[in-house]
Amino acid sequence: GMPRLLHHISVRYLLRDMEAMEALAWRIHQRMRKRYRNRVDARRKKQEALLNTLRACFGLKLV
Repeated sequence: GMPRLLHHISVRYLLRDMEAMEALAWRIHQRMRKRYRNRVDARRKKQEALLNTLRACFGLKLV
């Protein structure tokens, strides 16, 4: 199930780039039998801000 999937994914790998996080979101939606859609204008800027916030929480360098 989903916990098993998340167990195998390294947090540091996910925090390297937005494409990895987006791929995880897509996979979660796929397993929930839902369609993944980006619903936010200027999504890349907001994703960068989210990524930097998450990286800061884990003590990693900001991008």
